[in-house]
This record gives sequence, structure tokens and C-alpha cells, in this order.
Amino acid sequence: MSLLRRVIHALPPWTAPPLRRAYCALQGRGDAAWVARTGCDFLPPAALRYHVGSVQPDDYARIGQRCAEDLERALGAVGRDLSSFEHALDFGCGAGRTLAWLRDRGPRLSGTDLHAGCIDWARARLGFAEFRVNRASPPLDYPDASFDLVFSFSVFTHLDQDDQRAWLAELRRVSRPGAVLVLSTHGPTCTKDLSPAERAALEAHGFLALPARGLWGVFERYFNSYHLEAWVRRVWGESFILRAALPRGLNDHQDLYVLERDR
Repeated sequence: MSLLRRVIHALPPWTAPPLRRAYCALQGRGDAAWVARTGCDFLPPAALRYHVGSVQPDDYARIGQRCAEDLERALGAVGRDLSSFEHALDFGCGAGRTLAWLRDRGPRLSGTDLHAGCIDWARARLGFAEFRVNRASPPLDYPDASFDLVFSFSVFTHLDQDDQRAWLAELRRVSRPGAVLVLSTHGPTCTKDLSPAERAALEAHGFLALPARGLWGVFERYFNSYHLEAWVRRVWGESFILRAALPRGLNDHQDLYVLERDR
């Protein structure tokens, strides 16, 4: 574990909110100049960017663009492209970081997230998509079979096993027969900070969820979760057909899995 991580974990929990506010205020001082320079109209306040882990404006935009590109590559691995879908859902959309790069690409776009502040901002600023707030547990506020494409980045990376199963069942409910899902995980290349005992547990069980301070108290029930492909094939395969596994397919970091809801 790095020195910075050890310091953060050593801090008492009550320090998290004021430290987070001070950090975000500092990082947000140049936002207006950045927007004027780049012309990008999708930069939320730093306090909301913190929610998705990329506070620097350049990082926020770059990662959103890369996520959109990696989604296209993942769909290409199963012979599809974005324009072939009718209605796409970004589950865990934050303030629309990825959706901003998918506008006018074909499908109708929807996003849902449990962070009400992110959704309020996206509703006010990103009129090309429809946004809703979800709770930490199912159900989502959508009818059955609403979407033929669902993608979710850096969400299942932070759910324990019970929540994984619950949300997989819910994504199946809102997906149409034949729908495609693209989900990311922390795979073997994301385990450098694990202890030898933690690595052994992951190897033995194929899945490991570690309680985490993570986003400094933004969420309860927040974990750092790790998946091996065999576990994904077995457990996620109970709900979907696994069509492709792409190691480091998201931002050259997280693994991507392309799944299909059976007809």
C-alpha cells in the first residue's frame, strides 16, 4: 500500500468530508478557464467529478472519451456497433462522463446513478440523454425490457457478492431479450495492492470484496472488488451468456465482459 493510501486510511472518518470539500474547491478553481479553452460543455463541478475519481478536468474528459471508445471496441468484439442499438443505459453514469461522448451516435441514451447531485447536474446540462436516480439496491426506475444495450463501468468493481447478484438480476429485468451488456471488473492486473493473503483468497474463490474507504465516505457498502474470469463465467453466467472477455479492455486497466441476455 502506498504512503498516501496509508495516511488516508489512518485518518479518522470525521476528517473525510472537510478534506474532500477543501480538495475539490482547490481543484475546481480553473474550471471556467478550462471550459473556455476547450469548448467542452460537459464538465461538472469538482465535487461531482470526485464521485467518479477523476477530479482534474483533462482527466475527466480524457477518461470519458476513452470509455466511449472502449465501449465501441467491446461491441465490435461481438460484431455490433453503437448505431445498431435503439436504447442504451449507462448504469452508474455519474454526471454523464461517458454519455457525453456518445451523443448523436445512434441509440436513445439514458443514465442512472445513486448520486442525486450528479443526476441533478446532468439533467440540467445534458439534454441529449434522460437521467434518473437509483437507490443502492434494486429496483431501477424502468419497466421490464426497456433497453437493448446496458453498460456499466467501475460499478461492479465496488459491489460485494450479494449486491453483484442482485444487480445482475435487475439488469436482466430491464434488458430486452437479446440485449447486450458490457460490464467492467478489477481483474488480475488490478491486484498489485493486495496482500499475499488477499491474493490467495482471490485465487481460491475467484472473487474478493474488501471493505474500503474508497471515495472517503461518499458511499456506504463500498468495496474494492476483484474478479477472475472463471468466477465471472460461473456466477454471471447464471444470468447472461458470456460472449467476450477483454482483459484490460477499459482504459487499459479494468477488464471488460460482453454479455447477452438470452432470448
